[in-house]
Amino acid sequence: VSKADLTVNLGDVNHKYGTPSLNDYKVEEIKGLTNGDKGNISVENIKDSALKDNNTHTNNVGDNYTWSGDIESDIAGLTTNYNITVKDGKSTVSKADLTVNLGDVNHKYGTPSLNDYKVEEIKGLTNGDKGNISVENIKDSALKDNNTHTNNVGDNYTWSGDIESDIAGLTTNYNITVKDGKSSVSKADLTVNLGDVNHKYGTPSLNDYKVEEIKGLTNGDKGNISVENIKDSALKDNNTHTNNVGDNYTWSGDIESDIAGLTTNYNITVKDGKSTVSKAKLDIKVNDVTISQGDKPQYSGIIGELVNGDTLDNVNIHFGVADSIVETIVGEHKDNIGIWIDGKYYDKAQEISTGLWKNYEISLNPGDLTVLARDWKSWETEDKYAWGKKREERERKAEIHFVDGGQIISEKVTK
Repeated sequence: VSKADLTVNLGDVNHKYGTPSLNDYKVEEIKGLTNGDKGNISVENIKDSALKDNNTHTNNVGDNYTWSGDIESDIAGLTTNYNITVKDGKSTVSKADLTVNLGDVNHKYGTPSLNDYKVEEIKGLTNGDKGNISVENIKDSALKDNNTHTNNVGDNYTWSGDIESDIAGLTTNYNITVKDGKSSVSKADLTVNLGDVNHKYGTPSLNDYKVEEIKGLTNGDKGNISVENIKDSALKDNNTHTNNVGDNYTWSGDIESDIAGLTTNYNITVKDGKSTVSKAKLDIKVNDVTISQGDKPQYSGIIGELVNGDTLDNVNIHFGVADSIVETIVGEHKDNIGIWIDGKYYDKAQEISTGLWKNYEISLNPGDLTVLARDWKSWETEDKYAWGKKREERERKAEIHFVDGGQIISEKVTK
């Protein structure tokens, strides 16, 4: 009795890259079993060209691998009675799944953070693979103009790119899923320095408010920045009058601009401008007076126009001399006629610095008093003459006249 022919066809086996399927080896078909033989035929001592490292790892992805082994069976006399042909099974390695999660990147408006793109997490690296994974040829929806500028402030942008790695066969052995990174644009800092403004007391300089300096404009933004709804602590009465003279006032307002997205893209700091009130000019001219000895002088002068709603209604004011004795002294008395304000005599402008007068730069021009000698022989009298002091005030437009009474003449005048 000669041997019969027996063919054992081994089945196909598939391994996921890095994960050997060691339990999937099977006999697919047995051809030629005869003579009533029945039983099991299996394979031991498997050798699979798709595997390495004592079958703990796979080789690279591919479908050109085969597997075989030693036939084992519970059929008595199998090897004695059969010429056994074992046809190798096909072994393949399919790709493993690899997920690359890209990290978040934040750009300051106008300043792309081109060095902050990073891989945050790698899931699925297997088969003993080690190395670096990075991203090249980055595309970021937050950027524009060849990545030199940003888009508007927002957090709904994403970025991605091409995977680069020093791990051999990465793209061959893995189905790579790249999860886009989140890209955001935060506000840039913008400082608007307001300029100084000076008001003349009583005359608000409403057209002099200006932006002095802008720091931080970026991203190619160009345009005008101005200030509306101005609030100036130096002004009052709906900006029709000023407060008192001083340099401790400030002004500010609301930013207006034709630059698109200014308030969206910038943290705007407005530095208040300095506001000052300087003195208004006020001229006080005292008229010259000439009298004869013994006459009662009538003093007068002109006070220039007051501003800012100021009035002299509650001011006790008249023109005159500091000491009436000078009215009895024959001669020309230069700059002897001044002004009396609330009981105080002034003949120098710098001395008038209280009340409403502190808000004015006063130019005081004193008057001259000339006392002429009188011919007493032609003036007949035997009694002692006295003139009581009297003041008469008149107002004619911008001119104020005052009359100040004479003084006692003590000597007796004879013919």
